[in-house]
Amino acid sequence: MWPRPGLLASNASIAFGFMPDDKLPQQGGIYLVKRLSIEEVFAWTQSFVAREWRLLIPVVLAFLVFPPLMMDLLVPQQVTAGFASAVQTQNPQAFAAAMRILLPIMALVLLIATYGGLTISAIALVPGISVREALTLALRRLPIMVGAVLMVAAAQLVLATILTVIFAAMHQVGAGAQSMLVGIVMAVSLFATIRLITLAPMIVTRRVSVTSAIRESWHISQGAFWRIMAAVMIYAIGAMVVMIALDYAVGILLTLSAQAVGAAELGRALTALFQRSVGGALALGLHLLIAAIFRQLSDAPIRGI
Repeated sequence: MWPRPGLLASNASIAFGFMPDDKLPQQGGIYLVKRLSIEEVFAWTQSFVAREWRLLIPVVLAFLVFPPLMMDLLVPQQVTAGFASAVQTQNPQAFAAAMRILLPIMALVLLIATYGGLTISAIALVPGISVREALTLALRRLPIMVGAVLMVAAAQLVLATILTVIFAAMHQVGAGAQSMLVGIVMAVSLFATIRLITLAPMIVTRRVSVTSAIRESWHISQGAFWRIMAAVMIYAIGAMVVMIALDYAVGILLTLSAQAVGAAELGRALTALFQRSVGGALALGLHLLIAAIFRQLSDAPIRGI
């Protein structure tokens, strides 16, 4: 049912130009240009949400809204306050004490969100799939996704360690060197994130191992880095504006209304529910945006086309 293909061939056209990050060099000065229309990516995402929102809402609520909401409401406030204070004061003992409680909960919430993201990718990309089938498929592919994420994170940690050793050996341990080290690690992490952004769609539409998922995701984004990053940045900026505006307008209204009737705790719960619902909706949009990018750059089966 899920045949294992070789390296994926992406859609492309022939052109001349001087943008090596966006074009794959060929012989004779000809470049192979990836076809990735940002306008089509957003148009497909919008039309898919309008068409399949009934299937998507339960998945978003179950995996992207309720788990972090439960964390917000059930974790004692003194724990989160202690964590914030430890970060501000750079107290390693207090930080470790808070993380012993928060880390397992955060890992569980992240695992559930990853499962939800795989389910959304399956609904968007596998022809004729039901929500139940998407959940089953996502559960089977979840270990591959977790393994790929851990492998990438481990590679980034190794890189950061190597750079730290190099800087220390060069006796460049001042504030400027530390800032440079952080900048290099962040730049490499951003580059790897964009190049591997199609991991979830790749894993649910192909029978791949951990290493082949990383390799083929890297291959499929070759020549389209700047277009992918532009699409993600446009969405991220728009999502940030929407979240800030809604949080300011609706969040304050809910808090003040609850305080007016003497139910401050109810206001806190409603505000958290609203914030997590907006966050879940924006996460859904990002997952579908990535699916739209993947469908343009690969021969993946598309639902509803």
